[in-house]
Amino acid sequence: IGLALSGGGARGLAHVGVLRALERAGVPIDAISGTSMGSLVGGLYAAGYSASDLEEIARGIDWTALFVDTPARSVMEPFDQVKGNPTLLSLPMHRGRIGLPSGVIAGQHVAELFARLTWPVQAVRDFRQLPIPFSAVATDITTGAAIVLDSGSLASVMRASMSLPSVFAPASLQGRILLDGGLVRSLPAQDVRALGADLVICSDVSEPLLDASELRTMLDVLNQAVGYHGNESTVEERKRCDVYIRPDLTGLDGFSFEHAADWIVRGDSATQLLAGRLHEIVARTGGPVRRPRGIPAEERTAIVRLGGTRVTAATPDASRFVATTLALRPGDPVDPTRMQGAVTQVYESGLFETVTYSLATGDSGTVAVVMAQGENADRVGFGFRYEEQYNAALLFDATMRHLLGFGSTGRLSMRLGEQTRVALDVARGRTLSSQWVLGTGVSYLSSPLDFFEGRRRSAEATLRVTSANVTVGGATRGGGVGVQLKGENARASAAIAAVDSSATRTFASVAGLVWWDDLDRPAFPTHGATLRARYERAAGGGAPFGRWFVTGRAVAPLSERLSIEAHAVGGAASPDSTIPLHYRFFLGSLTPSAVLAESQVSFAGLRLQERDGFAVAAAGVALQWEPAPNIFTTARVDVGDVARTFGDAVESRVVGAGLSIGTRTLVGPVELRVHGRTPSTMLAEFSVGHLF
Repeated sequence: IGLALSGGGARGLAHVGVLRALERAGVPIDAISGTSMGSLVGGLYAAGYSASDLEEIARGIDWTALFVDTPARSVMEPFDQVKGNPTLLSLPMHRGRIGLPSGVIAGQHVAELFARLTWPVQAVRDFRQLPIPFSAVATDITTGAAIVLDSGSLASVMRASMSLPSVFAPASLQGRILLDGGLVRSLPAQDVRALGADLVICSDVSEPLLDASELRTMLDVLNQAVGYHGNESTVEERKRCDVYIRPDLTGLDGFSFEHAADWIVRGDSATQLLAGRLHEIVARTGGPVRRPRGIPAEERTAIVRLGGTRVTAATPDASRFVATTLALRPGDPVDPTRMQGAVTQVYESGLFETVTYSLATGDSGTVAVVMAQGENADRVGFGFRYEEQYNAALLFDATMRHLLGFGSTGRLSMRLGEQTRVALDVARGRTLSSQWVLGTGVSYLSSPLDFFEGRRRSAEATLRVTSANVTVGGATRGGGVGVQLKGENARASAAIAAVDSSATRTFASVAGLVWWDDLDRPAFPTHGATLRARYERAAGGGAPFGRWFVTGRAVAPLSERLSIEAHAVGGAASPDSTIPLHYRFFLGSLTPSAVLAESQVSFAGLRLQERDGFAVAAAGVALQWEPAPNIFTTARVDVGDVARTFGDAVESRVVGAGLSIGTRTLVGPVELRVHGRTPSTMLAEFSVGHLF
């Protein structure tokens, strides 16, 4: 008895329910073939997982995180972590020409999941030797032919079979470039017969073609065009099915992975409708079989001892970097966690599109085969942000790799709007033998500054700063320390109140830096902490001056949907009216600034830059609640002030409170904030987009 499992995106989770019902009926499964999502469910079942195991896995996966390639912020290279990725659209650039990506995602986290789940059978290369013989179907992109995959790395084969065009990048496997098998054969009935099945049970969750009246969007048209040939094939493959199971597909689409439990129930229910036919099959085969035992937890995490490591990468430099970063030696005991941790270290360098592994048997025993594919290309990106204070801003961002040798990164960033910033930065990250980082950059910024008398805005200046810097430091996962040499030219548009800002000042400075950042995400974080500290001495163009600044933020979960945050900031500059305006501190507004990040301090109850001084001391707490998925409400209280000296700022007490509601969207965070010091001084702020 063979089982053919079709493709269908999230609908393929219904196959788990089909397997659950077949197990309950005692139907023996002697061979499996799957396409796309069917290859994932079928491959894992063939590897020894039970339907109960698969249901537990499907319910436990964070499907949203699975389909995102971005590394965790806490382990990014310092340059990538600090600069972030605020673009809405990012395109590859080859030899100065902008291209199109081969897929929305490369599938790194998908490959990681598959490798972990197939750990117990990593050494099996002939899929006929699995507990249940198995094959998967993919599409050869060069010929358009269906390719039957029945050997190699099971994790890689499952990934290749579900390389849906425009979603996943094509997979390079066994000398071919492969796409989703559903393009040519979504229901692999003939393939399971080729494994020796006499009777074929088919579970079909493939999407039927739409009527002309149903083709309402460009995506509908694209899906129709992509699926046309596969649909024709499915019609023919159904004729090869002895038992045909068609779960209910109404009401949910192929991307509804969050409804895993619903899909499983639908598959089970559709199979129960054929209970009589299944009973006949069981009777003909000698009675019901025992349910599979599944794969025990200890087998899923079994330790193996490495006999060696084999690295595949595009260049010798890349291969050496991968081998050194992996830090795996012959004789090392590894389990899935240790192996994935080593591979993740390489991926999170940001130098490769995907880094995957498999285990093979060699002359020296078990060999870890690590493939670092697709050195990350130069990229050009575009971004947008709107905020109440500075209105709309546009971002152009270009990233260039290996400018100063392997592992170095250059970045040109331009923000255009009321706040303007143009910066070119080049950094050489952690190398093969060192944790030291070296960076240099030049920048220009222009920003309005407001000055208040009480709550009334009395004047405005436009600040313009041109600077160049060199930074050297030591970095580790999440943080580091450094020293920065900088030259600056600062000028303002007019004399503002008692501050003589009309003079231009050119000076040089040296600063010590400390940073740490392991927040899970920059917007609406639920755990982690940040720390930024800077001590600076400057001379030139006037009296020497100094400045120090420390800001910290810690977030911890109280429950699944509730987290608490504590934040504080302190700093002081020489109380000299001739220091550049951006070395002072401006307090007010809950909308943060990336342009004046170390001058403009967020504070509830005050308008943007409502209070300014040579020193700042402020702290606060916040509670963040997620009442519904991806909806965040926050209550915040701040206490602090600015003053001429840090001691005066500590003694002064301004209190403000605020509420906000926000969400994460495709265009970035969207947030509405209401805050004030009294009911009669309430302020409202609105922002859309990533901070840049």
